[in-house]
Amino acid sequence: MATRNLASDIHFMNIENNNNNNTSSSSTSRFLRRFLQRSQMDWEYTFTQMLLLMVNPKKVYTFSQYRHRMKKQWARDDPAFLIVLTFFILVTSIAYGVAFSATTFGDMMILTFYGLMSLLGSGVAISTACWYGANKYMRINDPHGNTGQSVEWLYAFDIHCNSFFVMFLLTHVLQYFLLPFLLTKTFFASLVANTLHFLGLILYLYITHLGYRSMSFLGKTELFLYPIGMLILFYLLLTILNLNMTRIVLWLYFS
Repeated sequence: MATRNLASDIHFMNIENNNNNNTSSSSTSRFLRRFLQRSQMDWEYTFTQMLLLMVNPKKVYTFSQYRHRMKKQWARDDPAFLIVLTFFILVTSIAYGVAFSATTFGDMMILTFYGLMSLLGSGVAISTACWYGANKYMRINDPHGNTGQSVEWLYAFDIHCNSFFVMFLLTHVLQYFLLPFLLTKTFFASLVANTLHFLGLILYLYITHLGYRSMSFLGKTELFLYPIGMLILFYLLLTILNLNMTRIVLWLYFS
């Protein structure tokens, strides 16, 4: 009897894993195909999500829960959000290039590359690490040791894009309009610049936490909030030393 029950549990786990893999592969294929199908992209929904991320990010993940109930997938099924965010990065790269007289095509390409790498390059690395960690260490087992559900990689990347968008608004867009003040060598300028950058990082972690917490089969999602304490210490240290994050980051970009 015990052997038969064990065999049944293993068979159940294999079926669940195959179903999860098939669903994930299907949603990823559909997502990639829609890059070439503008008519299939929900632009209004995308801008609604961007607005909600600024005022009520929890609501965005409520929509993700609805999507999972209706379509059996957590991730967005079209790339409109990623396309709009990439466009914003291109625009801000040009704006910073003009502001700092980097007007040649080569200079613009370098700035755009830096911007896209911060979204896509680091995004792939962070999303993969979070996806692996969540599936490996955070899934809640039922009494038989089965989890039944797993985090989709594409949803982990969605969470990164959501978090990055809010951080981008603070550390790129708002910073741009405050540049004449933030680049001054005063303590107050350092205070405001550091506040923008560290608040952006803290919100990135918080919105990431919300994304993983929205999946009821995950536990210990508060781990995503733990780095906030270290960020606060760095914020205080840099500000006391009058080290300006805006000046540091722009020096790295344009040096």
